Amino acid sequence: MYVKVEWQQTEQELHTLFQQERDGKLRQRYQALWLVREGRSTEDEIAHLVGTTPGTIIRWLNWYRTGGLAEVQAHRQGVHGGVVAKVTLEDQAILAAYAADGAFRSIAEARQWVEDTCGVTYTYWGARSLLDRLKIHAKVPRPFNPKVDPDAQEAWKKGA
Repeated sequence: MYVKVEWQQTEQELHTLFQQERDGKLRQRYQALWLVREGRSTEDEIAHLVGTTPGTIIRWLNWYRTGGLAEVQAHRQGVHGGVVAKVTLEDQAILAAYAADGAFRSIAEARQWVEDTCGVTYTYWGARSLLDRLKIHAKVPRPFNPKVDPDAQEAWKKGA
């Protein structure tokens, strides 16, 4: 394959970028650019070596032609802030305070509280994700037998 690209970096510079990059996606792109710069024969071969499709290799090359490495780095997934929570920040603070008092024994109870108090409906997994983000975890004491004699337990612990 003959690829017409006005290279801004040498083959060695691209190889060094590839070796030093810790972000997996950028590392993959740098490896592809380095292999093209090195003179590999086809998009299929490069795609196979990098672990992607030939169309993706062509897209990355077009990005490089357009704006160099800055353009290749600019195309990122998941950096737009993610999904906004359905529950307001004030309600999240109230939920956290309420949970700190031990009000919830399960995710279902927390989910029901959010629905009743805030008027927002979550699925089980949505409520679990919300509680994880707020670092709220169910902390309930272990159950005990009501017939247990605490004095006998203490005596046993002391080795009597």
